[in-house]
Amino acid sequence: MTTNKHKPTNILCFEDFINYCIIAHKNDLLISNILPPELVEKFIEMANIFEMDLNITIFDHREYDPEFSENYAKNGTVDFKLNNKYWVKKQTYKFQSKNRFKYMTTLWNEYIDKFCNYTRKIKQKGLKFSQIAHISYGSKSEIINSDFDINISRQTVYITEKEKTPLYIFEKEQKLMKEIEKLNITPSGYYNYDEEYIKINKEIYVRLTLIDAHTRMIINDELIPKKEFDKDYIEKFLRQSTEGITLNTIITDGHTAYKEIIEKLDAKHQLCTFHLMQNLMTKLNPILQGKNRKIKSLTKKTSKKETP
Repeated sequence: MTTNKHKPTNILCFEDFINYCIIAHKNDLLISNILPPELVEKFIEMANIFEMDLNITIFDHREYDPEFSENYAKNGTVDFKLNNKYWVKKQTYKFQSKNRFKYMTTLWNEYIDKFCNYTRKIKQKGLKFSQIAHISYGSKSEIINSDFDINISRQTVYITEKEKTPLYIFEKEQKLMKEIEKLNITPSGYYNYDEEYIKINKEIYVRLTLIDAHTRMIINDELIPKKEFDKDYIEKFLRQSTEGITLNTIITDGHTAYKEIIEKLDAKHQLCTFHLMQNLMTKLNPILQGKNRKIKSLTKKTSKKETP
């Protein structure tokens, strides 16, 4: 039987963690700012259930750092309304800087933005709703308020999305790219291209999309004003989208401009079967409908003649 000769010198126990982050004294509860606000909410909700008068103060976790405690002294507390719903207190500190005293209030940087009462988790709920459906900011705020029993405004949801959307999309893209790498998905060289006209704030935009015909992976997706959309822009979009990847064939609808553009890219042009059938049925449908109406009319006449 072998034994582990390398024994750990320090062991962090759960009890040590609790003693470090949560300090209880009668009805006073001191909670470190490294713990999530959701935990604080649970303590308050439990206290309300048991009708306890609980006073919660959020303190800076660096209090246990000798250098911090030597330079920063506690200097009272300030009230803070977590998610504009739960009242807690934040510890303030006094420190000397350039021959005069300054003051600092405990921050919850990991979970709450400065000068804000709502947690990032709640404020960014609207971003997740956008993945499911296109709904207004007012509707998003109503859903959030209903789920969390709070009163977040439409403006807060709007500002958060405006500020956080680029980073949110970037992080999602990075996560998807890692998944694609794990699955070893590579461009096949056969791509579907199409455009879609969209009205945004009474303005017409064009959405250009290139999708891998085999893997269904989106190669590129771009939204531009209709006034910028022309034959040259299509060529630019396709050239930039396929740069550095395998390119064999581009599949499009029957627009006559595509063939010339794709030939410039040294690729094959293939007509989409769906669009071919759609174009065929567009021409056939009026004829078929006319024939069906004539059949119904003749059927009624025959039925009347046969009736005694």
